[in-house]
Amino acid sequence: MISFLWIHLFYPKKRWILCATIMILLFILSLLIDPTNDMYEEVLFKSTYLEGYELTMMKLMTLMMPFVVVILVMDHDQFYLRPLYSYFGRTKVILSKMVVYFIVLIILYIGLMVYYYLLFYVFKSHLPIKINVYPFIHLFLDALILLNFVLYLIRDKYKVFSIVIGIFYMIYQFVQEDFFHLSISYLFPFKNDHFESYLLAIPYKLCYIILGLLLTHRKMDNEPLKSSS
Repeated sequence: MISFLWIHLFYPKKRWILCATIMILLFILSLLIDPTNDMYEEVLFKSTYLEGYELTMMKLMTLMMPFVVVILVMDHDQFYLRPLYSYFGRTKVILSKMVVYFIVLIILYIGLMVYYYLLFYVFKSHLPIKINVYPFIHLFLDALILLNFVLYLIRDKYKVFSIVIGIFYMIYQFVQEDFFHLSISYLFPFKNDHFESYLLAIPYKLCYIILGLLLTHRKMDNEPLKSSS
């Protein structure tokens, strides 16, 4: 089932679009780390340069990755897959679809983290970079929340509107960065330095994601088969 869904959810054209988008992101990350900058000056002001590189690169990934997730999931509601419900049952098909996206997102974000630190070790080995997985965990959890939103709200006839979710995420980042409101973070627990400082931020996100998956499964399980709206 998972192999079948992989073939149909990630057809060749979509793979090319995803690869092109990811390559653009990786290229921009490579430019942000500025391999041509003077090494001696960076050694002299280690903390300043390291903090600047980490801040700009993390901000770029925070703003761009949601659009990668949206492109990844926006056409999940392919009507010709619905007859599979009759053979395998809705629950198995829906859960298999979620597992496929979950696996792809894990691979994507692990690859992004490896590339991020590889850039430092190759071009900035003179800077005291330390591996910190927590920002990437929060980015990954954000991706799962966005996955929930797209799976729950977007259907084939309106898949173009899924880009609105990515735009909303970007606006949210700018607003919460300047005027942080904890109540808004309760409603939309996306990545934010203030919210991440709370001890229960990750457990809260996990509960939020699980609840979203349950609601998404319930909605998909009750959808009519005669139309994709």
